Amino acid sequence: LGLLAILKHHGWYRRPQDMIGMDPPWKLARLFFRIQTVAVGVFGSFMLFIPELALDQFWPWDVALPTLQTFAALFLATCLATGWASLQTERARIRALLPLDAIFPTLALLAVGIHWNIIRNESPSDLVTGVWVLLYAFVAVGSTYLFFALKRVD
Repeated sequence: LGLLAILKHHGWYRRPQDMIGMDPPWKLARLFFRIQTVAVGVFGSFMLFIPELALDQFWPWDVALPTLQTFAALFLATCLATGWASLQTERARIRALLPLDAIFPTLALLAVGIHWNIIRNESPSDLVTGVWVLLYAFVAVGSTYLFFALKRVD
C-alpha cells in the first residue's frame, strides 16, 4: 500500500532521458501479459482471501494454508508485474521481466514431473491438474518465446 501511496503522490511518469528506446507496442506481448495478469490475479486472490476453498477446489496438491497464502503473494506479485509489462511500449523493459517469468513456471513443471505420483494422488481432479499444468506451460513457453523473439528484434 505504501508503494501505491507514493505513486499516487508523485505520479508514474518517465522523463525523456528515462526512455530506453522508442518501440511500437508489441501486441503479442501485451495479449500474453494480459492473459497472464488475469489468470494469476484471479487464482492469487482466491488463494489469499479464501484459501480453504482454493485448497479444496483448485490447488493440485496438499499444502498448509499459510503455504498456500505465500503462493498467493507470489501470484499477486506476478499479477502486478505482468500488468505493468502489458502497459510497456519499450521492449527492453518487457524483456527484463521475461527470464523471471519463465524460470518459476519451468521449475514448477519440473517439480510436478518429478513428483507426478504425489500430484495425481492429492489433486482434487484430473481437470484441476490439467488446468495448472497448462497454465504453467503457457507462461513458461510464452515467456521463453517472447524473450528470444525480442532478442532477435534488438
